[in-house]
Amino acid sequence: AHKALNEGYDAFGDHADDLLEEFQGAEEKILDLPNTAPAELNSVEEGLDFLRKMKDKITALQNNMPHSEIVNLLDNAKSTINSVKYKLLFLK
Repeated sequence: AHKALNEGYDAFGDHADDLLEEFQGAEEKILDLPNTAPAELNSVEEGLDFLRKMKDKITALQNNMPHSEIVNLLDNAKSTINSVKYKLLFLK
């Protein structure tokens, strides 16, 4: 579980960098985003709950996204979520 969450955390950092860079390029403006602390997850179930909520938020964002290339990047993030969920659920 620890390894799956660490792999997911690293991948999400890469996804976030790619998404911000491409969105700012598409919109031709720099976003001013607050710096937030990582979520504290103390169990596999908390991790799964967090991932499910994150996937729902990404889907909602995709529904309002005017740039199809960004929608594709968000799909990549959801694929990472699915992979981490698989590992947490089935690789014990």
